[in-house]
Parts: sequence; C-alpha cells; structure tokens
Amino acid sequence: MNDITAPENFVIGSFAEPFVGYFDGGGNTIAVEISLPDQWHVGLFAYISSIGRRSSGGVQHLTVTGSVEGDQFTGLLAGNNSGTVLGVRAIGVVNGGSSVGGLTGGNDGAIQDSFADGTVTGGGSVGGLVGYNGGRITASAAYSAVTSRGSGVGGLVGSNSGNISDSFAGGFVAGHWSWAGGLVGLNNRGTVQNSYSASAVQGRFDAGGIVGVNRGRVSSSVAANSNIDGLRISTGRIQGDAEERANLRGNFASSATLINDRPISEISWGAASRGGQHGQTVTEEDLATEAFWRDTMSWDFVNVWMWDSTRNLPALRNVSGAQNSVIQS
Repeated sequence: MNDITAPENFVIGSFAEPFVGYFDGGGNTIAVEISLPDQWHVGLFAYISSIGRRSSGGVQHLTVTGSVEGDQFTGLLAGNNSGTVLGVRAIGVVNGGSSVGGLTGGNDGAIQDSFADGTVTGGGSVGGLVGYNGGRITASAAYSAVTSRGSGVGGLVGSNSGNISDSFAGGFVAGHWSWAGGLVGLNNRGTVQNSYSASAVQGRFDAGGIVGVNRGRVSSSVAANSNIDGLRISTGRIQGDAEERANLRGNFASSATLINDRPISEISWGAASRGGQHGQTVTEEDLATEAFWRDTMSWDFVNVWMWDSTRNLPALRNVSGAQNSVIQS
C-alpha cells in the first residue's frame, strides 16, 4: 500500500520453498539491497513458482529499485520466475554468475508489460530484462547497460529457448567472448517476432543487431542499432553468425546501422554479405515514421504499440515509464 525499503539481504522464499501466491504492488516501489554473491536464486523473490493448474505465483504492478548481487539466477525482482509477472518495473544494479537479468535471472513462466533499466553484469546468459528465457515474454522492454564476461549477452535476453514478441531493447550490450545481440545473445530454438533493438552492440564472436547466434526463428523484427562491433564474418545487422538464414523472415535493418563503423554497402566478405544475415534495408528517414512500423511491419498500433515522437521509435502502450527511462538509447 506504500513505498517501502526492505531490510538488507531480504529475500522472499527460496528454491525449496518458492513464492506461489499473488503479490500486487499497487503501483508502489520496494527498494532492496541484497548481497549474497555465493547464493543461487537471488532477488526480492528467490523463486516465483507455478504449481499445477490451481496454484500459481504472480507479481504485478510493482517497481523494484536498488541493487542485487548473487550467483546463478539473479535479478532485481526474482532469481527465477515460472509464474506470471505483469506490469513490473526493475530499476537498479544487478551482478551475478550466470542467468542474470535486470528483472529476473531466469524465466520459465510469463512476463508481460514489464521493463528494466540500469546495469546488469554476469558471467553468461546475461540480459537487460531476463538472463535465460524458456517461457514467454510479451510487450516488455529493457534500457539496461548489459555486460557479460562469457557467452550469451543480449539487450533484452541473454539466452532464449522460449518466445519473445512485441518487445524491444535500447541500451548497451558488451560481450567479452561470444554471442552478443542487441535483443538476444543466443536464440536456441526460440522465437523472436515483432520486436526491435536500438542497442549499441560490442562483441567478439557472433555479434548481431537482433541476435548473436540464431538457432531458432527471427521474424518481422527490426535492427535500429547505431553500431555493431565484432569480428568480420561473425557480425551482422540481424544476426551475427552466418548460418541458419532459412529461419529469418521479414526482418529489416536501418540504413544508418554500421558494422564495425562501416555502412552495409562496404561489406563484402564472404557469407556475411548475404541478405538474410543483414536483413532488408529501410532508410533512416522511413524508420523514423510510424507508417513504416504500422504499414510495412504490420505491427499493432491500437493495442500494443504507440509512437514515441521524442525517440522516433515505437514505445509500448501499456509499459509505464519505458519511454522515459533513466538510460536512453
């Protein structure tokens, strides 16, 4: 019913005893300060769980701020979610081992109308919103600055084996090894659709505007990135790796998106010059109009998206505060 500051290292539940109720924040804020670097499943909620058809955990209409440090499965809201997260904002600093996200470390449930902003750092499977996603993410966003010491780092999700739709990322992505994507680092049999990234991306192997490595499907998505840095043929406007082009459908990239500070017209090395990896080109001028996203991409500007005239990019209609984030793209 009010904004509160949680006691230091306050965590609700555990992996063995997950949270299976419903928590409605009523639009208020909980500030946390958690430092448990050797512990798994760290966040305000250790584990939000769904058990059977009649008992499911969920958190909604809440803002979580502050800092969280843990090992595997670490996030501001939750270490792991297999329940339902709706209308939750996470703003702060997250550090962890693997499966580290600004909102949740792992997700096997449903996340909708939520966003994260701040800084996220981890060893592998590190994402601005979610570290590892095996569930469903819809109408959600991240503006986080994301850094991985290992493989699998994305502006929204580090590693994805689930479904991502109607979402975007607009922060900064830095991967010190491989699989760095503006939206998803590793898309492993997952799907990405109707989404975009405006994140700047720095990687070593397999750096892409939307995904670093694609072993799933990417469709009707847009790379609006400023620059993508990586090693030659393993760098692309849509995906970093030059394989799995058959699983790319209807994707576009801005004419202003640079690869290693060079426009696409100057890229000629081997497989990296092929269209699937780089997507179809949309001019910078058309990209900055609602008509392109509404008419060419056929995105829903009645129920899901609205036009952000400040950024000249789509914003999510039901995600409060996402268009006024702390870290701008």
